[in-house]
Amino acid sequence: HDEDQLIRRFNAPVEIMPAALGSKAWQNLMGGYQQAIAVPCINLTTSDMLKRFHLATSGLHGFVANVLEHALEETDGKQQVCMEHLARAFDFCAVSLSGVGNPFLLPMPQVERALALRNA
Repeated sequence: HDEDQLIRRFNAPVEIMPAALGSKAWQNLMGGYQQAIAVPCINLTTSDMLKRFHLATSGLHGFVANVLEHALEETDGKQQVCMEHLARAFDFCAVSLSGVGNPFLLPMPQVERALALRNA
């Protein structure tokens, strides 16, 4: 009887699938974050940044939000969010995801190679 009451208190779970790299959904997601950030920020929608963020987060919305939240905390709203902030934020909250190092510190050929291996 107690379980019946508990079940009624929760909605059905909704699974949000990660956006695929190169998809319009991924570009739109990152573009939305770009617009929502109320301080100057490196362009999150360039091809390179889309790749770096996908490697860093596996396209998972929650990890994108975490990385950006920590990067914004580092700036205190007084300076532009840059690669250094993103790199430190990644180390703080998502370091286990990429498996190849910090995507915000790696040279682009390594980022692309890691993405190719992950998608193979």
